[in-house]
Order: sequence, then structure tokens, then C-alpha cells
Amino acid sequence: MKIEMGVKKIWTGLERMFGLVWMVFLTHAIFLPGYPVAGQTDTLYLDLEGCIARMLQDNRTLQNAGFDQEIARSVTRQTQRDVLPQFNGSGSFNYFPQVPVLAVDGTALGQPEAGTVTVEAGTTYDVRYGIQVDQMLFNKPHFMAMRGARAGEELAGLFYEKSKQDLVAHVSVLYYNALKLHYQKAVSAQQIRRNERLLTIAKTSRELGLSTRTDVSRLQLNKTRLDYALSQQDARYREQLNELRYHLGIPPGTVFSINHEQEADTATIAGGSGILEVVAPPAADNVELRLARQQVAMAEITHLAARAEYLPKVDAFARYDRQSLVNTFDLMGEDGNWFSVSQIGLQLEVPLFDSFKRRAFRSQRKLEWEKAMNAEAEVLELVSKEIEQALIQYRQAAAAIPTQHQSRELAGEVYALTRQQYEEDLANLSDLLDAETDLVTAHTEYIQAVFDYKIAGVMYAYARGNLLVDQQ
Repeated sequence: MKIEMGVKKIWTGLERMFGLVWMVFLTHAIFLPGYPVAGQTDTLYLDLEGCIARMLQDNRTLQNAGFDQEIARSVTRQTQRDVLPQFNGSGSFNYFPQVPVLAVDGTALGQPEAGTVTVEAGTTYDVRYGIQVDQMLFNKPHFMAMRGARAGEELAGLFYEKSKQDLVAHVSVLYYNALKLHYQKAVSAQQIRRNERLLTIAKTSRELGLSTRTDVSRLQLNKTRLDYALSQQDARYREQLNELRYHLGIPPGTVFSINHEQEADTATIAGGSGILEVVAPPAADNVELRLARQQVAMAEITHLAARAEYLPKVDAFARYDRQSLVNTFDLMGEDGNWFSVSQIGLQLEVPLFDSFKRRAFRSQRKLEWEKAMNAEAEVLELVSKEIEQALIQYRQAAAAIPTQHQSRELAGEVYALTRQQYEEDLANLSDLLDAETDLVTAHTEYIQAVFDYKIAGVMYAYARGNLLVDQQ
């Protein structure tokens, strides 16, 4: 009996000592940001703001969206330049080994008798160069195309903003999931250390004949399960970091980790009672809805452009040419025989009949416009529903934190009481293991609730359409 009490006192002292070490470790892990370890200067440590900044700079998907935006600007510039004067130069050189001839009535050339006479129609060398200026005066379809190009540029900007919001939301969720797994791994590692201490004590007690083989086997089985659970958590943690690495554009050879954010207390992180009274705002800022409205505007422009195909088109032009017609290759000499030709005019194109092709095209554009308006109404309903659901989840996540915090406190009290009873031989090993499992579960669920709240806040801001504002 004295030996058993001595073993239990030793176990109690170890338990309290490791408990103190664990509290110091957990305090530093939760309340202090992570810093690089000495000698690991090559490791890239990023907090959430650093991850977002790195993603905005190096993400390939966002860069491609930026290229699409620049391409849309280029298309706008092209359509705008078409209404400015267009200058074009031209030139030609023709050599005729056999000059074409014409058969004409001889009387027309002063012949005394009627008959056919052949006359050369041209010269051996024909050289020409000139310049032409074209100016669009009225072209309604092209004017509508200019409006469509500007609308397309705005649409590309909205797609860029949507890509940015999507990536910010995704990176934020990945970061919080990785941070959650980090804290849960710390809790699991502490449970493993407790189990190892119990196993060491049980083996010693078994050698002294103070405990049964069943206790040792149960602790060994528990250790195997805990090791496997920790390895699974570590694998998921590495998966989150690898996914983050991809979206941040970090090279594979770079050692990458995340900083540990400072965790606020329950009252602050839950936002008090105000979060439970928030009313879902209108969906006007949602980028999906703005995209749908811009697509309606573009569909309307294409419909008006189809109607404009019935209108005439007017262009002005001016041309100046120099031409040399000689039979000897002496273009720059006195016999160069150069002539000047100039021309100024207007060109009118009036659509008359195309077998109702324009009519069918206009009907198609009108249907596309009506479809876009219907899609806008659908997006408005969908976005309103998503905002409402995100707000519900945000409220639920906020309400869960005080409950999980209370559960964690109660589990700690139960574990402390059970450990004391075990030291006094009033509880067995099964009761102690069950109390410890409940304590670890309560800690894990509290960590889950905290980061569920943070992720819900990100998704709520994303649904409202002001995630980028909240992240600044």
C-alpha cells in the first residue's frame, strides 16, 4: 500500500510539472505570434495579411485575369482608333512583254475605208504609287461596337475583382484551417504525452505487482490510436500548407510556414451580442450581381447594334496617285512620262434586302438580351439567399463559442476532480482516461468553434461583396 501511494505521489508530481509546462506552451502558442526559430533564416513565415499580399502579387490565376483586363482595354482602343482618319499608301510595278491590243473601227481613227484596226492599249512599263485617306462619317453599328468594347472592359474589370475576392476568401479559409489544425495538433500532442506518462507509471506498477496487465494494454492501445490521430492531423495540416503554397505562388524549394495569430478572448472574438442582431444588407455590392448587370448592359448594346444594321453607312475618302507609262525603262529621265491623278469622294452603303438575315440576327440578339435580364433576376435571388445563409452561419458560429468555452471549463473541472479521486483510489484508470478524453475533445471543439467563427466571418463578407474592404 505504501509503495502504491508513493507511485501515485510520483505520478501526481509529474502530472503537475508537465501540466505547468503545457500551460506555458499553450499560452505562447495561442497568445503570441510565431517567430522564426534560430538558424531557420531561410524559412518564409507569413501571417494572414502576408499570405493575401503574396497571393495578390504572385498568383497565376489572378495574373491571367489581369491580362484579360489589359486585352479588353486594347480592344477598346482599337475600336476607338477606327473612327479616326486612316492613311494608307500603295504602289505597283507592271511589265508587259507583250502589250495588250484593242480592235477598233478604222473610221474612228480617220481611216478612209472601214475596217478593223489593232491598237496597243498600254505601254511596256506601268508604274504607280499613291496615298489614300479614309474617314468614317456615319456608321451606327461601329459606334455601338465602341460602346460594347467599353462595356467589355468594365466586365473584364469585374471578372478581375471576382477572381481577387475568390482567391482572398479561399486563401483566408486555407490559412484558418491550417492554424486550427496547428492548435489541435498541440492538444493531441499533449494528450499523447499524458498517455506516455501514464503508460510509464503503469509499467512500473506492473513490475511491482501494483497494476494489472489490462491497464498496460489499454494504455498501449490508446497510445497507438492517439499517434495515428496525430499523424492524420499532421497530414491534413501539410495539405493545407501545400494548397496555400500553390495559391501564393511560392516556389517548391522554399521552406514555408504560417505565423500563429494572437487569439482573442471569447467575448471579443464572438463580437459581443451585436453580431446576433445584424440584419442582412442588400446584395448591391456583390460582385456576382454586378457581373450579371454588366452582362445585361452588354446584351442590350448588342441588340441595339443589330438594329443599327438597317441604317446606311457613309465614308469619305481622298486619293492622290502618280503614274508612269513608258516603253523604255527610264522612269526617272526626261521620258519618264509621269502623270498625277487625284480623287475626292463619298461612299454610301444602304442595306436593301438580305433575305431577312438581319431580321433573324436582330431576333437572336433580343432573345439574348431577355435571357441576360432573366439571369440577372436569378442571380439577385441567389445572392440574397447566400447572404442570408452566410449571416445565419455567422450568428450560429458566434453563439457556439461561449457554449464550447463553458464545455472546456467544465471538462477541465471534471478532469481535475477525477485525477484527484484517482490519486485517492476513489476512481480507476478507465474513469481517468474517459475524463482526459472529454477534456481533449472539449479543447478541440473549442478551437473548432473559434475558427468556424473566423471562417464564417470571411464567407459573410464574401457574400456581401466587401471582402476586399474588410481585409484592408
